Amino acid sequence: MRTSLRQLRLSGMLESMDLRLQEAAGNGLTHEEFLELIVQDELDAVLSKIIRLSSRNPFHSR
Repeated sequence: MRTSLRQLRLSGMLESMDLRLQEAAGNGLTHEEFLELIVQDELDAVLSKIIRLSSRNPFHSR
């Protein structure tokens, strides 16, 4: 799975997967709840990267 996440460039999911798997097992999360969390982690990583890159270039138009 890690190889697939790397190939798909889903670094947010890759970074949080171990924590989320432990969380899911420990808290009895459903598959849907687990997927919601891990997809949100990826979205947060992407948005963070966009903000970081756009702050480097003040002339970046949106």
